[in-house]
Amino acid sequence: MPIIPQPLQSVYPPETVESKNSGPTQLKFAKEHDVRVEKYALDYLGNQDVGLINLSIEDASTDLASVAISEESYELRVLDSSIEISAGTTWGAIRSLATLWQAAKQGRLNSGLSIRDEPRFLWRGLMLDVARHFIPLRTLRETVDRMSLLKLNVLHLHLSDDQGFRFGSKKYPEVVSEAFYSLQELRSLARYCMDRGVRLIPEIDLPGHVTHIVASRPDLAPKGRATDRTQKFGVHRACLDPSNENVYIFVRELIEELSDVFPDPFIHLGGDEVEPSWWIDDANIKSFMKKNRLSNSIDLQNYFFRRLVEIGTALGKTVIGWDEVLHSEMPGCVVQNWRGCTTRDRARALGRDCIVSSPYYLDLNYPSDLHYQFDPEENQNTMLEREDSLLNDPRLEHVARAMEWTHQWRAGAISLEDEEGTSIIGAEACLWSELVDANCLFARLWSRLPCLAERFWSAPDVKDISDFYRRLDRLMDVGEFNVRRSVLDKLRDKKLSPEQCEAALFSEPTKWYSRLLGAEALASRISGNEMPISRPYSVSTKLNRIVDFLPSESLDALRYKETKDFSELIKLLSVALEHDWPEEEIRMSTEKNLESVTLLSKYIDGNIEKESVLLQLNRLCVPNGEYIPALPFVLKKSISENRYG
Repeated sequence: MPIIPQPLQSVYPPETVESKNSGPTQLKFAKEHDVRVEKYALDYLGNQDVGLINLSIEDASTDLASVAISEESYELRVLDSSIEISAGTTWGAIRSLATLWQAAKQGRLNSGLSIRDEPRFLWRGLMLDVARHFIPLRTLRETVDRMSLLKLNVLHLHLSDDQGFRFGSKKYPEVVSEAFYSLQELRSLARYCMDRGVRLIPEIDLPGHVTHIVASRPDLAPKGRATDRTQKFGVHRACLDPSNENVYIFVRELIEELSDVFPDPFIHLGGDEVEPSWWIDDANIKSFMKKNRLSNSIDLQNYFFRRLVEIGTALGKTVIGWDEVLHSEMPGCVVQNWRGCTTRDRARALGRDCIVSSPYYLDLNYPSDLHYQFDPEENQNTMLEREDSLLNDPRLEHVARAMEWTHQWRAGAISLEDEEGTSIIGAEACLWSELVDANCLFARLWSRLPCLAERFWSAPDVKDISDFYRRLDRLMDVGEFNVRRSVLDKLRDKKLSPEQCEAALFSEPTKWYSRLLGAEALASRISGNEMPISRPYSVSTKLNRIVDFLPSESLDALRYKETKDFSELIKLLSVALEHDWPEEEIRMSTEKNLESVTLLSKYIDGNIEKESVLLQLNRLCVPNGEYIPALPFVLKKSISENRYG
């Protein structure tokens, strides 16, 4: 069944079966009339002419935040004269209509189609960083539309960081960025999300990542500490003062405002990457730590986070924190794992529910198959093996040594092999926005988020990556998810020729944090040293180069993995190289792509030996600046797998 996420069970009729008789989309409710479901159906299927939909919903009153897995289940059957849908709740009905939307868009509404489906995880999320680069409300709504169509059900907005504070607080307007969301806009977005079966979770990051706050409110920092607002990326020293009771008043009143805007019972309060030097050097804080028997900065951060959780709990909120909040005396909260796979089981061993994010960072520019292989619930040893295998993946060779830096996160790892831990409530893809703005968001998200929508929804035995890519190709032909068309539009705006636009799609951005760090800081990571070292990007850097618009994975290159006739591609790349390019690096990457297909053509014609062509392709598998050619990797793999006989 060419649907993403793959349904739990489906019966698809043979291709010879004709499509059902269709007319204008009509809804008929057998039990409860559900206004939200009706609006969803008309919004997404109103212009599809799918005919009569008979909907049976058992209970239209179930709250989205308290829904059980079984309550998002549905059954869908396509008959000659109607489409029959039964669901336990509003949310199951909405999931069924998302499936129906895909089938209709692909022209697959054949009589005899039958689907029974339910999610694997309750929490199927996307974290968007709107602090580094502001994402307009319209773009957020469009993102929610597509999330809902792929059955993702949590949008986590990272509203504050060192570079910005996007929550339009009326209580503390002095900390609000110039570009922000008003309380009315956020309430409207929360309703928009709810109508599409998506929960909206706010995050205010504390006590670190607060340079923007402290620049306006130095009274919340350790005494005598001040800082200006920053456009630089990386870990900053600014942090709040845990010994200052006014800090907790500030936090409480901020959470009160957030609670009034965001109805969901969950709230994220950060807790990551706290740089403790301001604490360590402060005499008042040292005295406070001694009085409260806090041995080190880790204990101090735990004290602070316990206070935050107390405030959140008193206001009816369940608090989420990044996995730096792990501590033997940590408060009752949900842990979002991001520093490698081992923090997941450390959280569970401490009795804390966990959201898994470590393998799902979209800003690393990994291809879909690398994300897809990681199962949120699989054995920790298996996940560690998968993490280690990334270091040997040819596509990551240019950053592999720097990636070893992350092995420090495995300190304190425990095993749950012989004991039960608490639950994994789900998983969340993360897109940090240092190198993403609204203009390049579409390609960064939708070239790979579909694979994670499937990993978070579908059964654990859904693992066939080739089948996934086949279905992804079909989804990408649908206008709402057509990344290729969107990218070509951006490249045409760069005044590239038609051939250059097409040729550019065979290159990708370099991987991991290579673009964000730059060559000097990347070398520092490889040597085992930490920064500060200047980085090539800041908030003010315009993200308008070709590399900013390219998908993280070249699906165009993948389509050539079994092709034997490269004459048209050679012609395209050759013509593209006759034109002037705005950047030398993308031209050089295109040259490598052309050399790759030329070599393969010679190999297929018997004019070059296998060992020789593999050696030469390997030479081409290196970046030029921030670009890396995709074809050498694809073709080298195809030769190794004997696809050409």
